Amino acid sequence: MTRQRSRIVATLGATIVTTLGFTASSFAAGFELQEQSGIGLGQAFAGATAGYGDGSEVYWNPAAMMAIDGTTASASLHTIIPSTSFDDGGSNLPALGGVPLVGNDGGNGGEVALVPNAYGVTDLIPDKLKFGIGLNVPFGLETQWDDGWTGRYQALKSELRTINVNPALAMNVTDNVSIGVGASIMFLDAELSNAIDFGTIGVATLGPTTAGSLGLLPQQADGKVTLNGDDTAYGVNAGVMIRPTDDIR
Repeated sequence: MTRQRSRIVATLGATIVTTLGFTASSFAAGFELQEQSGIGLGQAFAGATAGYGDGSEVYWNPAAMMAIDGTTASASLHTIIPSTSFDDGGSNLPALGGVPLVGNDGGNGGEVALVPNAYGVTDLIPDKLKFGIGLNVPFGLETQWDDGWTGRYQALKSELRTINVNPALAMNVTDNVSIGVGASIMFLDAELSNAIDFGTIGVATLGPTTAGSLGLLPQQADGKVTLNGDDTAYGVNAGVMIRPTDDIR
C-alpha cells in the first residue's frame, strides 16, 4: 500500500510541474517594474521617452541620447516595500461537492525588494553619434505566503528576478531628428511553488475508505511542488526623437 501511495504522489507531482511550465510565462507582465531611473521616479516618469538627461534614455528611448551634452553617468537604487493581505469570503474546493477551504490568512505576502539601475552615455562623434549602456531590472519582485494559508493550492512563493544589459547607439539624422537602437540581453531566474491537496485527490481517485487508510484526508495531506527555471533572452529597443525647437521634443 505504501508503494501505491508513492506512485500516486509522484505521478500527480509530475503532472502539476508540467502544468506550471505552460503557465509560468503569464507571470512576467504582472511583475513589470517602472523604477528604471531615480530622476524619472521623482517626476512620476512623465516624459520618460523624451529623456531625463541621466542616461536612462538608453532604456526608454535611445534616440533621446542625442539630447545629452557630452558624457553622463548615473546610478540609483530603489527599495520597494509591498504590503498585501487576504480575507477569505468563503472559498470552496471544486471537488467533493464543494468542501469549504480551511487555512490561515497567509500573513503579509509582500517581500521587500531592491531594484538597482546604472547608465552611461558618451560621444563617439560629437553632435553626430552617441553610445550608451544600461544595466537595469525591468521585471521582478516576490510574493511569499505562509504555509497553510487558504490559497496555498494556488500559490505559496512566486519570485521573478531579471538583469538586463542594454547597449545602444543614437545618431542625428538632421538637426531636429535623431534615431536610436539598442540591444537587450536579459538574464531571468524564476521560482513558483504551491501546495497540492493529495488528500482530496486520493479520495477522488481511490475512494474514501482506501484513501483514509493511507492517511489521505482532504486538506490534511498536503504536498508541495516547486518550479525553478532560468533563461537568457535577447531583444531590441528602438526610438525616434523629433525636436521642433530647442524647448520641445
